Amino acid sequence: MNSVSIWLPLLALAFAVPLYLLSQRYGLRLPVIVSYVAHCVVALGLYMTSGLISPDAEYYDAQAQAIRGAGGEVRISAGKEAWPHFLSWIYSIFGHSPEIGLLVNVVLVALLPILAALIVRSFSGPEKTAAWVVVILPQSYLWGTLLLRESIAWFLLLLTAFVLLKLYERKNSIRWLALLIATLVLFLLFRGTIGLIIAAASVVVLWVVHRKFWQGLIVASAVGALIAFVPAIRGIVSFFDTEKIETSVTSLSTNSNSGFDSAPIAPDAGVVGWVLDKSVAGLRVLFGPFPWEWNALNPMFILDGIIWLFVLVLAVIGFVACGSRRAATSLLIMAGFLIVSVTVTAGNYGTMERLRVQPLVVLLPLVAIGIQAVMNHRRSRCENSRTSKPA
Repeated sequence: MNSVSIWLPLLALAFAVPLYLLSQRYGLRLPVIVSYVAHCVVALGLYMTSGLISPDAEYYDAQAQAIRGAGGEVRISAGKEAWPHFLSWIYSIFGHSPEIGLLVNVVLVALLPILAALIVRSFSGPEKTAAWVVVILPQSYLWGTLLLRESIAWFLLLLTAFVLLKLYERKNSIRWLALLIATLVLFLLFRGTIGLIIAAASVVVLWVVHRKFWQGLIVASAVGALIAFVPAIRGIVSFFDTEKIETSVTSLSTNSNSGFDSAPIAPDAGVVGWVLDKSVAGLRVLFGPFPWEWNALNPMFILDGIIWLFVLVLAVIGFVACGSRRAATSLLIMAGFLIVSVTVTAGNYGTMERLRVQPLVVLLPLVAIGIQAVMNHRRSRCENSRTSKPA
């Protein structure tokens, strides 16, 4: 059993106080506290009994120790630098304490109900429902409790969505535009490729939904300047090389038990072959895993797929029922960009379902509105049925 730092209880309490005050301010005390405590128990329980579990988590931990000078070679891909450097900073203060990095992830997950509720508030929707939908999301108790970058990606996704909605409402545009750019910078440093995709989605939202050409141009120029002048961010662009992507997809598919069973693209297949292959992958991302694939997959993948389908249906209902569909389109655009990126890069269900949580998180505010719409419809039917009965 792994031991934990003596600082952990104090830090857990120190984080709990501002979380409590912030949740109380927005009337979300119970869901935030439940989320924080439940994710703490899962994250620390897994770490104490099984270690870091994920190979990626172990890799980030090793990178952080190497940066700190504890030995080993430091090789960090572009767009991933911030997380191991952040862990290294934690280790320089508290010693080798991965559990404190886990605690940071738990705090970020505990903030998600507040962001989801604030997004739903923009649509005059059910804020508490949105908060609880985030709290009960099963995927967060897996990916959000490991020493990975998923928690910060989810946090930055919802923060980006919230800021875009504030810009749509035209409230203090300069302040919110600055916050949007700062959020995208963090995204580029912590999760570079997704950061570029969300930056592109943000520009499209500003131009198409908000019809604010200059705001979109400012964001595009800021990101372009970062790519041009910051080497760490410039390197992210190389990940969008088609040949590298296809090599990675083939490797993911052939070296995994959950690999997609479609054959790799033939060299002479051309554009038509590529489009057909990605169309099949897109169907898997949107609706997979399919029932005829269940026998060969881990039950967790099947459960994830069922949850995703429920989310998709409720999000569509929520969008239709939303009071401001034009503003809600920003969430669909962000989710759409993320779904396309997963379609292009995923080669197996393990990777796909881990990445598919990102658009899922973006759609959760619409899911809350969808749940309210379904409940209102059922309540209305019950009332109509009672009033239509003969006396």
